[in-house]
Amino acid sequence: LNLEVFSGQILVLLGHNGAGKTTLLSMISGSKVQTAGSISIFGRDNIEDEIEVQKLLGVCPQGSPIFPKLTVWEHVALYAAARGVKNPEGEVEGLLEDLDLLRKKDRPCGRLSGGERRKLCTALAFVGGSKVILLDEPTSDMDSLSRRQVWDMLKRNKAGRVFVITTH
Repeated sequence: LNLEVFSGQILVLLGHNGAGKTTLLSMISGSKVQTAGSISIFGRDNIEDEIEVQKLLGVCPQGSPIFPKLTVWEHVALYAAARGVKNPEGEVEGLLEDLDLLRKKDRPCGRLSGGERRKLCTALAFVGGSKVILLDEPTSDMDSLSRRQVWDMLKRNKAGRVFVITTH
């Protein structure tokens, strides 16, 4: 596979179960090491320049890895702290508003629906100004309106970013 994706573009990988979509995203993100070939992100090798590449990436994995007792706001603030965001309040509020989660900011994540968890995981991929955002089936478990909100949010925020998204 040889891909060149440019800033401001959204690349969607469409395929059936077992086609390798998640495996590809795992290799790009560094959670799986490729057995051959190379991956270059903004001119940096994902193995040799791993730390620099990780700073560029935002990832929404296929599952929704959340802490059930933390609130929606606490999740985004935690990710912002981990990414070194100095004043995260505005960024956190903007992301939650963009994905219609602001009114649920104080809700423990264990009480969110599956679609709301996917929205939260999508928001987490944006924290810290990620330049390359990998979204593995971000709209699974969502109703039609929520899917539309996510796609609209991606389109509004694609300038200066590269998106690689998987779906069925």
